[in-house]
Amino acid sequence: MNESDDSVVNLNSARNSKYYKDLKEIVESGRCPFCPGGQAFLGSKKHIIYKNRFWMVKCSDYPSENTKYHFIIIPIRHVEKLDELNKDEVVSLHFDILEWFMRIYRISSYILTARSGDPKVTGGSVRHFHYQFLVPEDDKAVTMRFGPPPEGQDFSKEISD
Repeated sequence: MNESDDSVVNLNSARNSKYYKDLKEIVESGRCPFCPGGQAFLGSKKHIIYKNRFWMVKCSDYPSENTKYHFIIIPIRHVEKLDELNKDEVVSLHFDILEWFMRIYRISSYILTARSGDPKVTGGSVRHFHYQFLVPEDDKAVTMRFGPPPEGQDFSKEISD
């Protein structure tokens, strides 16, 4: 289950066999899934619910368990680390995107998380930097793994080519 260091996704970070299969297709395409024309915006996955000149927001194709809402906030410009965002992008995130969430979804509590840098270290699956915006279901815990996958996890064995 090896992949080159310049791959657009990290197969080892798949959380289930379906996600692994989708990531494998992305590797084979050679295209960043979050850039225009990428896998994350094809077919039924294409629905963008908000977009401005810096960011786009879509529902997660793989929502975390126990979430009322799970959105992915993606910079339009391809960056791989938080510190590559420019001032306008950061300001837009806080004053456009987050304000939009509060107004449209009428939420007051949420989780905003991101992994920055090498997915083999952070446990991320897509190199294109993005935020996960989650609202837990009432009285339920949401868990996410950060860091390498558990030893022995290998979804490639469950996929038939």
